[in-house]
Formats: sequence, C-alpha cells, structure tokens
Amino acid sequence: MKKKEKVDNEIKKLLLNEKNIFSENHNNYVSSILLFKDYISKLKDYKILLFNEYQTFGLSLNLEYNNLILDFNNNLRSEILPYMDFRNYLYENYQTNLLSGRYFNGFFIYLFIYWEVYKNELTLDGNISNPYYGLIKLFRNDCIHRYEGINVSNITMRSSSMNLKLPSIEDDFLAYIDSKCKLIGSAGIPNQEKVNELWEEFKSLNKNE
Repeated sequence: MKKKEKVDNEIKKLLLNEKNIFSENHNNYVSSILLFKDYISKLKDYKILLFNEYQTFGLSLNLEYNNLILDFNNNLRSEILPYMDFRNYLYENYQTNLLSGRYFNGFFIYLFIYWEVYKNELTLDGNISNPYYGLIKLFRNDCIHRYEGINVSNITMRSSSMNLKLPSIEDDFLAYIDSKCKLIGSAGIPNQEKVNELWEEFKSLNKNE
C-alpha cells in the first residue's frame, strides 16, 4: 500500500472512531492533565534515548521540537507532508478542520497519523508505541492551548512538574482517575505517588469483579 493511501486510511479511522478529537473540548478532566504530563515524560525519555537535548517548554510549545518522527528518522522529512499542507488536504478531501490559533491539538493529530504511517521505520530495538496516542485520548475531552502559558483543563502546565508517568492509559483507568480526582483550582491533581496508589486500587477492584 502506498504511503498516501496509508495516510488516508489513518485519517478515515480517526474520523470514524475519534470524531470528537477534532472539536474544541473543555471538560476539564484530571486525566487530561495527567495524559499531557505523561506525554512530556515520554518526550524527555525519547530525547535522551536518541542523544538529543531535552528542552523544557515555556509559554508556548515548539512544534518542530515535538516532532519525534524526524528525531527517529530525519530522512522522512522529504516524504511527510508539511503541517499546513496537511491541514489543507484534510479540509479539501474530508471537509474537516484542525483547531488552529492558540490550540495545539491539530499538530499532534498530524504527528499521530504520520507516526502510524511510518512506524515501521521508526524503531530502534523492538517496537516503539505511538507517543502521541495518549494525546489523542486527551483530545476526546480537552485541549492543549496557549493562554499566558500552556493550558490543559484550564490549568497552566509547569515544566517543573512534568516528571509524572501513567502506569496505564487504558480508558477504564483514566475514567477511574476522574471518578476519584476533581479539580478545585489547581488542587486535586495527583502526584506520582497518588497515581500509583490509584493504579493499585484500580487493579484490585478489577481482580475482585
């Protein structure tokens, strides 16, 4: 199958199964914040793995820096449609817009699709899962947007608190987190210790069912 056909297939899958991610969502879920933190932790790990310097984000996100596809295989630069061309292609062929302006969702959807298309050319030792998959789950409920900093679920993200890793991003566990944790300002966001406790509780509940 040609790469263009693969791109179209991935677009169609998202439009069929994840249509909501193309909308502007503001449910302010705790799990959305944790999914963003987990992604940044993965980004840091991959940068280190590839001997690239990890740079903390500030008031905005450097989109080129988040393109791990080119970190793994820079030879793909000439094959991957530039982001703005991809946006136009999506609109012209599928009548679908990606959120733009202060929203970053569209760029990560673009990266998710191209990772799926080229994933067999992005391996080192064994299969590497799509690092943008957790963000697709985030976009079902919320957005990553810029407003005096990087915001998720109406909370400004701080680079200093981006060391959290989710033990699982399965849907039932994310729903369990949101059933146990509610945002009150910036309070209610669990740290790594609390997330690990929630994971053990969740596993225990599922064992007993």
